[in-house]
Amino acid sequence: MSGERSIDVRLGVPLVLLAAVLPFVNGLSGGFVWDDTATVLTNTRAHGFAHLPQLFGWGEATFRYRIGRDLSQMLDYQLGGLNPFVYHLFNLIYHALTTWLVFVIARGITGNRAAALWGAALFAVHPVHVDSVTYISGRRDVLSTLFYLASVAAYLRFRDTRSTRWFGWAVLWAVCGVMTKEMAATVAGAWFLVDLARCARGEQLGTVAAARRVLTTHWRLYGSGALAAALFILYMLLFQNTGGGHPPHGGSWPANFMTVAVVMAHGLRLLFLPTGLLLDYEGVFAPVTSPLDPRLAVALAVLGAAAWAGSWMVRRGGGAAMFGVHWLWMTYVPVMHIIPHYELFAEHYLYLPSVGFCMLAGIGLARLPSLHPGLRRAAPAAGVAVLLVLAVGTWDRNRDFANAVTVLEAQLERVPGSSRVNNNLAMAYRGQGRNEEALDMYRRYLEQVPDDVSARNTAAATARAAGDVAASRDLYLESTRRAPDNLAAWMGLGIALQSLNDAAEAEAAFRRGAELAPKAYDPWNNLGVLYALSHRPEQARDAFARAVASVDAPPAAGLNLARAELALGHCDAAKAALAAIPREAVTPQLAGAITALIRKGQARCGNG
Repeated sequence: MSGERSIDVRLGVPLVLLAAVLPFVNGLSGGFVWDDTATVLTNTRAHGFAHLPQLFGWGEATFRYRIGRDLSQMLDYQLGGLNPFVYHLFNLIYHALTTWLVFVIARGITGNRAAALWGAALFAVHPVHVDSVTYISGRRDVLSTLFYLASVAAYLRFRDTRSTRWFGWAVLWAVCGVMTKEMAATVAGAWFLVDLARCARGEQLGTVAAARRVLTTHWRLYGSGALAAALFILYMLLFQNTGGGHPPHGGSWPANFMTVAVVMAHGLRLLFLPTGLLLDYEGVFAPVTSPLDPRLAVALAVLGAAAWAGSWMVRRGGGAAMFGVHWLWMTYVPVMHIIPHYELFAEHYLYLPSVGFCMLAGIGLARLPSLHPGLRRAAPAAGVAVLLVLAVGTWDRNRDFANAVTVLEAQLERVPGSSRVNNNLAMAYRGQGRNEEALDMYRRYLEQVPDDVSARNTAAATARAAGDVAASRDLYLESTRRAPDNLAAWMGLGIALQSLNDAAEAEAAFRRGAELAPKAYDPWNNLGVLYALSHRPEQARDAFARAVASVDAPPAAGLNLARAELALGHCDAAKAALAAIPREAVTPQLAGAITALIRKGQARCGNG
């Protein structure tokens, strides 16, 4: 036994960890992309340990789920601020630990070091995991799977030692898993699979007989686990609104599950052949509304073949194969849209289920040499070749995640008709100052979603930044037609018209905004600027006074009022407007403007 353990430590663990790290190394230099803005950049409650009370919902804060993810990101922020390298590094560390646990569990279930090593190596390098490991927001899946597997590994030790201490660890890691991502709620089912595999292996029983034996023996344990999972699901639905009240995909329950069948077949295909990988699958799967849809026929054929193959493997492979086959579908249950969710499919959904797939592949590769003498060398060589090809695929896909633009450009090549990708790529281009390319993306998006007034306004602002003021005016005009009460559209239209020297129409646009929101700052401030440039000082002063009195006036609003009062020769009123600016709001740039105005006032009004 000691010799066996030393071999595992010297060869298995280092090889597994190396395989988990090397294909992802080039992803460490990537930046924040896609949902990273919401999960990291603007998620201030995860910005350092000082926010722990807010994270736990103390005081006026609101408690939210996935606290494990936020705690881990607190550590990232504490060590490196908003340096994306730190976030990428910890994602990779957690992936390496998860891969090692795949090896540990596979070895414990199969009793075969070679099968465990092949399975863990496949899990380590699989390209479908890029969406979880290289994508910083994938932390939820990597970390919850790490806790999930830690719970299963502890449960294995509990069954081996009968020590309640290990069962306590299994429960603790299970709680950590579900508090990192709700998909880990099936962890009690994984404990059942452990007992199922051990029972089937020890007594040569089939799935049904082994399940009956295990459930009869340990019904209190699994009943408690099922009850805890049910209560957790109710909590997520009632208090965290995880389901979000999304209707069935396709508009009916039959359409929902026919569509899910197509999605599941696609996910299964990605495990075997990870090509055409996508960050966002919105709009990729059109709802299946008819049982005569050929996509449904193909999907059912794929799923049927997979079910037959799984049954055959269970008959031939016993408890270990039983564990892998049932793990694959059981861990995918939370995203089968039994409770519909807005996101129909994402590759990070496969991170946890793929453990079962990789275990089965490892068992198959380990047994190939025993089937024929000629396979003793050919099978390991073929296995290594497959791993290298997958590792290269992972390395190549990591490059997509270099920054917000590269990941979306790669996405657009595969799904050019995705409206969300066009819109997000437009925002990414704009963030890099590539306004002409951003405007082109916005136009493509608006052809697909013409009623999105917010995007049209942003496109108009981008056109103005790109120097195409006429296009900006036209886009804002269309916004005002589609949404006559949209304040931002009227303000943007007025600014565009003013840039085109159409002062009368610009004034009309700003006045329309003032009618819509008489207590808002922008309409009155824009009118004040227009009047000041048109040499109408009294009207400018009155407009700026309304702007200062508005409900959303910025601290520096008084500066324009002071300028208008000074233009009218009202020195005391100008001084009063400046004095009303809060000292704490005075930035270096604002201080310079105030100083320049004071000097101008001294020249006009004297040193007083």
